[in-house]
Amino acid sequence: SSAPAKAMCTNCRHSGHLTKDCFQPGGAMEGRRDEVLAAKCAKCDQNRPHAAAVPKTYTDAQGCAFIVDTSGSVVYLAVEVSAASPGVSELTGVAVDVDPAWLNSVCSPADDLEYVTLLSEDASVSLDWGTHSQASVDPSAYAVTPVVASSCRVPTVGSTPSYFDSGASTHLSPSWSDFSKLHPIAPRGIRGINRSVIHAHGIGHIRLAL
Repeated sequence: SSAPAKAMCTNCRHSGHLTKDCFQPGGAMEGRRDEVLAAKCAKCDQNRPHAAAVPKTYTDAQGCAFIVDTSGSVVYLAVEVSAASPGVSELTGVAVDVDPAWLNSVCSPADDLEYVTLLSEDASVSLDWGTHSQASVDPSAYAVTPVVASSCRVPTVGSTPSYFDSGASTHLSPSWSDFSKLHPIAPRGIRGINRSVIHAHGIGHIRLAL
């Protein structure tokens, strides 16, 4: 039997959602992008075998906190948000999950849902991290800071081997200097074979010279 056809939006012509969930101009959820992505995250959490009972809190582009209940409805929290002081970095000292506003700045609308799904589901690879990782790494290597645009460069081939699977939707790099855009996230476990695991500390874009 053939695989079921992917949902296709008749408004923006992208797959993966229907017109009733489209936040592009003309869609039923036009201008409500954060709510759509948050609802998708909540649905992914519900489909997990051991989904957490406590609703997850999200923040929209205006800085307002909200949750998505078990029915998929968005509920805004009555929390006063103070305006950010000029010159204060938007990054905090504690890494948190990537919010939809940041995703919008680094990827196309067609990729938004894939990023959100990635962050809400467990990741795994067919490697044994016990034999494919360094035994000891300086903690400073895990520090994720935004990459200044003027310092971005196209990485060249170095002494550290890299492996890329053209059929994979997500790739890993152990070096922050490989990224042209990088944003901290809460440590995200990536399971390998033999019950091994490593943790991703950031997400972004990698530029390669092939």
